[in-house]
Parts: sequence; C-alpha cells; structure tokens
Amino acid sequence: MFILIKMTYIWNKNCRSFSQFGGFACDLMKSEGYKDCSECMFYDKYDKKILIINLGAKGNIIRTTSLLRDIKSEDPNSFIVWVVDEKNKEILEGNKYVDRVMAYNLETVLKLKYEKFDYLYSLDTDAPGTVLASLVDSNNKLEKKYGYYFDERGFTSTFNEESNYYLDIALSDKLTRENRKSFQEMIFKTCEKSFNGEKYIFELSKKAKEYGGEFARKYKFDGKVIGINIGSSPRWPAKCWSKEKITSFIKKIIDETDSKILVLGGPHEIKKQREILDKFSSERIIGNDCNNSYEEFVGVVNLCDAVVTGDTFALHIAIGLNKKTIALFFCTPPWEIYDYGIVKKIASPLLDKYIFTDLYADELANSISVEEVFELI
Repeated sequence: MFILIKMTYIWNKNCRSFSQFGGFACDLMKSEGYKDCSECMFYDKYDKKILIINLGAKGNIIRTTSLLRDIKSEDPNSFIVWVVDEKNKEILEGNKYVDRVMAYNLETVLKLKYEKFDYLYSLDTDAPGTVLASLVDSNNKLEKKYGYYFDERGFTSTFNEESNYYLDIALSDKLTRENRKSFQEMIFKTCEKSFNGEKYIFELSKKAKEYGGEFARKYKFDGKVIGINIGSSPRWPAKCWSKEKITSFIKKIIDETDSKILVLGGPHEIKKQREILDKFSSERIIGNDCNNSYEEFVGVVNLCDAVVTGDTFALHIAIGLNKKTIALFFCTPPWEIYDYGIVKKIASPLLDKYIFTDLYADELANSISVEEVFELI
C-alpha cells in the first residue's frame, strides 16, 4: 500500500530578496543550498509596493533620485521598482533606495500588465512613460497615484491637480520663461511633497573609485584638477561652449594657475577633444577616454576639484559628487537647476533669444567670455 504525501514548500514572495524574474528564489538560497525559504534567517518582508516610471533623460534621472528619501521615509518598509530606459539602467543599479530596476522593453510592458502595485509615481510627461502609467493604472487598484498618464484622446493628462504645474511648463516656452521654480521643486510638487534641498541619491561605486584611482596614478594627479566638459548630447548641440573659447580658457588656466586640466568628453566629442588636446604640449592637460563607460566617467569626474560644464549630464554627475561647479547656460533655463550651494551659474546674454533651440549657433557658443568663467575659477 502506497501513501501519497504532499510536500509543501515555503516561498516568501514578499521578501525583498526574492527573485522577480523566475529561475530560482534568490541568490542567497542558491549559494547556501537551502531547500526553501523556511530555512533562511534573512526574511526581509516588505509591505507597500511602489512603482516609479521615469525613463530618461540621464540628467533627469539623477536629479529625480532626490525624491527617494521622502518616498522611503513615508513608507520605510516599501519595495521600490523603477522603470527606466535600457541605456539609463546603469545609473540606478546599486542605488540603496531602489529594490528593482526594470529596463523599458517588451518584457517589462508585459509584466506591468499584470503586476500589482500600491503607489505609482509617473514622472514622464510624454510617451512611452505616460502609456505605461495608463497600463498600470488600468490593472491596479492604486492607493496613490501621482503624475502623468496617456488619456483616451491621445494626450497627456494628470492623475492629481498638483501635477498640472510641471505639465503646463513643459507645454509652454512662455510659461518656462516666467517660471522660477527648480526642477526639484516642480517634481516634488507633482508628488505632493515639499522640496527642502534634498540631495541626489548618488554614490560612487567600487568600480568608479578603482578606475578613478588608476587614472590618477597614471597621470600623476597630485594637485588641483579642473575638469572642463566640452560636449552635450546630439539632441542639444547648443548647450556647450565653442572649441575656441574652451581652448582660450585652457590657455589661461595654464598661464595663470598650477592646476591640471581634465578635458572631459563622450563618444560624440572624440574629434573635438583631440583637436583641443593637439593645441597644447603641456603634461598638465589630460583627456579622458571618450568611450568611458558610465561608471568610468563618474570615476574620472570625481578626480576634479572643480568642474566647468554646460547644462548636461556631466553637470548632474558633478552635483551628485558634491563638486564645486560652474554651469554655463546657453539655451536652457538656469533657474531650473538647484545649486545646492556648490553651483555657480553663468547665463548667456543671448539666452532669451535662443531658449530651447536645438540648433548650434556660433554667436551663442561664443557668447560667454573666458574672463567671466575664469573669475569664478
């Protein structure tokens, strides 16, 4: 006679460490060879599940992290999921407040059709972020929802009244000119919170530290280092200083200080960086590898005592690293950047003429003088 014994295993699926992707329960169970969750002493139960939708751009993601402390303080035992563009995922990986980072792709869209959340912070004012928010909203009985969704007419609408201010600014250049709130003030208002100078959640990774250390040893960094970010994204070619102004500024730094100069660029600045470096023979001028990974670039920026940059991704890295920064504004509003007491802003006298232009103009790129920037250095 055979007796059928039904085995019952314990799976703590509301544990912070439990895998959301299938295959195995968690890394700890795999490494320790546990049978099931009943053998584990590290059950980290969470209550509320919070979704943040903020796909990009890179700089916006970094400064939006300033929200995380407030979100977590309201629900300390929450589980935070952030959906981000695939190319921006590395910015959030390792963030101590984010439990899961999901790249925007077909798999994520399918999961969000079924996965349940308690709160939603939808912080993109355009598709596909707003469409994702509508998908999540239609499949959840959300306790709280803030921000923006895609309505049945095909337009962006708001979940809450406080979200209207930021949307109005996004829709109107005239209102942008009149606005004097920083991005953080507006995004905190969207989420029905008060901004009180909360800093970015930005930590230097081990890889970034190691790369920066190797770079410093290779080029014998033993004194003050001034970083000059020479580029901007292809979307905003008008955001950066001209090559001629950068070259003149470097010459003035060499002639009148003993600082080293780190010429910072990305993949789109390879030629520009080479042309600038070729004008000098001094060992005090070094260029980073324009093909640096995100973490490597952060590690190099961290070597700087001061950073000169346009309103670009590098600006937000410098702020996140608490670097003294001179920010040059050619076509974007300086008042939307919160200075945290470390950023000195210089606005082009042609700002009003060229605000939000996506075209490069020589007169604009040359409109901020070398002397004005050097005086702040």
